[in-house]
Amino acid sequence: MLLNERQAGFCGGTLSGLIPLVSTGELVHTLILAGTGATVSFFISYFLKRMLRQAQHDEARERRWGD
Repeated sequence: MLLNERQAGFCGGTLSGLIPLVSTGELVHTLILAGTGATVSFFISYFLKRMLRQAQHDEARERRWGD
């Protein structure tokens, strides 16, 4: 038996043993939290990137026009 097959068997056995322990409510709760975290992370990154670009644009304008 190859090592990869053993690893796959181990992971499959572990997962099939854990599935009955996880309730639907916990799974839904986890999915909601994961989705919320990913959404917040995306928007924070987006707005920080916009703020940085705006600051760089303003800095370049100051250098050009001496404002």
